[in-house]
Amino acid sequence: MATDTLAREAALSDVCNVLERASWTVEKRAPRRVNFSGLAEIAPLRDNSEPDALQFSAVRCRDLSCGGFSYYADAPPDFEHAVVRFPKRSRTIHLLARIVHHAQPIRTSSEYLIGCQFLSKLLPPE
Repeated sequence: MATDTLAREAALSDVCNVLERASWTVEKRAPRRVNFSGLAEIAPLRDNSEPDALQFSAVRCRDLSCGGFSYYADAPPDFEHAVVRFPKRSRTIHLLARIVHHAQPIRTSSEYLIGCQFLSKLLPPE
């Protein structure tokens, strides 16, 4: 179990380092995705208003890249944009994301797979 936690931390750290240096230009090459079974926190962005802490909910991720991530949910999202937080021990990274697709990955599963594209890095609330 400790090895899994270290692997998730390493994957998130690698992606966070890339995101820190990202220029946020459109990339034509597909970014390298890594399996990422960690948790993220997501809140809908409505009317361009910053979500408050109570609007965030934890989601179980499937994969992660410097261009986006996917996660599992019980229902398709009813929003197009979201603020995503990836908590780390040293800091939490905040990103603006756009929902790009959702589908049920397996017929026998009731979970939806939600795909998100990162649009920009956000400054953490003070």
